[in-house]
Parts: sequence; C-alpha cells; structure tokens
Amino acid sequence: MNKRINSEERKKRTGWPALLAAACTVLVAGCGQYQAGSQAPPGSPAAAVSFCNSTENGCAPSGSFEVSGTRTVNVVIEWQNLAAGTHSQKVSFVLPSGDEYQAFEQSFEVADGSYGAVTTTQSLQVAGTWIAQRRLTGMWQVNFYLDGTPMGTQAVQLTQ
Repeated sequence: MNKRINSEERKKRTGWPALLAAACTVLVAGCGQYQAGSQAPPGSPAAAVSFCNSTENGCAPSGSFEVSGTRTVNVVIEWQNLAAGTHSQKVSFVLPSGDEYQAFEQSFEVADGSYGAVTTTQSLQVAGTWIAQRRLTGMWQVNFYLDGTPMGTQAVQLTQ
C-alpha cells in the first residue's frame, strides 16, 4: 500500500511542473507573435468565393455552367485577414451525389509584418473529362479549407 501512494505522489509532483512548464512555453510563444507597438489582427480569416468560366476573353463569372460549352470552371477565393506566414488551402469538388470528385491543395505566402489578402484560383477541368463524358450535371458543392480548418462551402450548378 505504501508503494502505491508513493507512485501516485510521484506522478502528482512530476506532472504539475511539466504542465506548468508547457503552459509557460505556450504563453511565451503566443506573446512573441506581436511586436511592441503593433496592432492586434483585424479579425478572423475570411473568404469570398466566386466561380467563372475560362474563355478567350477572360473569365466570365457565373453560378451555373453548361457542361458542353465549358472548358474549365475556376473557383476564385479572395482570402482576407490572414496572418503573415505560409498557409495551405484545400479546395474539394463534391458531386451532386455527395461523393468527392476531386480535391486540390496548394500553399501560399503572406508577407511578414502584415495581415493580408491573397487571391487564389483553382481550376476544375470539364471538357474531355468524366464530367462531360458522363454528363455529371446538377448542383455541385465546393468545400474550401485554410490550414486544415473548414472555412465554407459554395454551390455551383452544372447543366446540360
């Protein structure tokens, strides 16, 4: 019985200092993020999403695209309030059935010393793919993520 109490007591004594050291490390690391005189971040990261069809004359915005006349559907994401550093983005295209069709990941950089805005474009090939061959039409979902965190979903219509 005495041995068990000593073992539990040892866990208590070694657990608290380790926990306290970890908490202090987190606090110091978090405080080092802002320099003296700098302002707090303007807000949480946010995104504005739009769709367009690549044509010879540019990118025509729309929420609905005809499969037979569409080469690619571009998803344009305008990120706002991003902290300085490297970020990762994932864009996932989901069929009307709910199954994931394709996902793309890319990284981008926000300059040091700023909270910034970045615009990315992800293209979904339509012409010459299963989408056109199998007429995979209907309401598609596009899920987008920032640094592994789900940020939102937008719908886009593919018609015949």
